[in-house]
Amino acid sequence: MREARRVVILPARLRASALFLAVLALVLTCALQASETEIASREAAEDPDTISDARVLADRMLRRQSPGLLLDPERRDRLSQEIGQVLGQLREAYPKTWEVSARMDHRPGMLLVGLKPALLATLALAERENSTLTGNAEFDALNERLGLSDAQVFRRAGVAALHFAKYVNLETASKTYRKIPGVMFAEPDAQLGDGPDIEVVEVQGIWYVVMREAWGDCVSGCTHEELSFYSVENGKAHRVEAQQALQEAAFAKLAQIRGWD
Repeated sequence: MREARRVVILPARLRASALFLAVLALVLTCALQASETEIASREAAEDPDTISDARVLADRMLRRQSPGLLLDPERRDRLSQEIGQVLGQLREAYPKTWEVSARMDHRPGMLLVGLKPALLATLALAERENSTLTGNAEFDALNERLGLSDAQVFRRAGVAALHFAKYVNLETASKTYRKIPGVMFAEPDAQLGDGPDIEVVEVQGIWYVVMREAWGDCVSGCTHEELSFYSVENGKAHRVEAQQALQEAAFAKLAQIRGWD
């Protein structure tokens, strides 16, 4: 069943904010790519293109389940392995599902923070001295707690890219940074646009999987989508018709969380 996706018109203020963030992300992406070789050499850095579907989904599940600042990397690895097995069983039974991949929400291990001039200047000075200490007690304490390993300062944009050595819940960290004096905004480096994706949840030993195919101007959010529903239990995968699936709580909740029609 192929459906036209609902078009949402944002208020003018939100449209302006979204446009600003999109332009800012584009500028910073170009700047970050200029130092790509240096960043890739860091132990904590990860290339988004090499992260598996299972890892993307494990990260997403843990962020929903654990609202704290730091997440458990061992738990993530166990969950990633389990999800990898589930996806393998599903794709063996339904090879067409190989065409849909999990969409990474944002670049791992990094936040973009907008800083007031004084804090930005002290962070830039610390960067030149191979330090991360700014003299702002709250900012420095949170950086230390999250394992800040490096900060790239973009003076003209008034923004810094913070890279973390620890496994940070970036959504929670963003909210915490925003409360600190001198911080104007803090956001993960989110992917622009939209596209195909996967969602999973495990309930009482049964894995529920929703695969979303999406097409048509996905740079602006995709104009069409088609959802497929599967359950995997005891190593066996089954496809569930959409009408039946959306009457089951697990499937309906996954679709609702993601805003999928």
